[in-house]
Amino acid sequence: MVFLALLMMSTVPGCGEENANINREKQNAAVEVNNPKENATSIIFNVLKVANKTESEVSSLLGQPTSTEDGKWRYSGTQEWIPNCPTNTYKDGTEIKFIDSKAARITIIPSTPVKYQEDPSILSQLGINPIPEDIDWDNGPNSIVYGNIPDLYEISVFTKDNNTVDYIYIITDELYK
Repeated sequence: MVFLALLMMSTVPGCGEENANINREKQNAAVEVNNPKENATSIIFNVLKVANKTESEVSSLLGQPTSTEDGKWRYSGTQEWIPNCPTNTYKDGTEIKFIDSKAARITIIPSTPVKYQEDPSILSQLGINPIPEDIDWDNGPNSIVYGNIPDLYEISVFTKDNNTVDYIYIITDELYK
């Protein structure tokens, strides 16, 4: 009986096609976020596709979060806490904190080893092309902090002992530092 219903869904035009098309579109969008076609460089994550987007927009690109942690936020230099600032974790391990209903703080943990380099070249692996000529960057003992990036406030890249990237932390606006 189940087999017959599945057979009918696959042979009757329109039946089940809409859901399949929606699932294909989501898969393609997630691949585009993580592997944009316009860049020959290996992409870790295309941050500009999700930065400042709503939870709904991010979910349409990355799929539904695997977990959500309720939270609040306090702007730097203030004492007032803002409620309803969840942190969502997605299937690739990416964590996004939503502040003011938009993706404001993004943490990326590469799923495969990424060589740590003490120059701005990693920005192209985050979908930032071309790399701005007037970019600011500062090396720390285990990190590099990049600033003056169009549409973002700051990107910090943290390294492991084996000279690979441990995680990347992105702040989309100075308000969210």
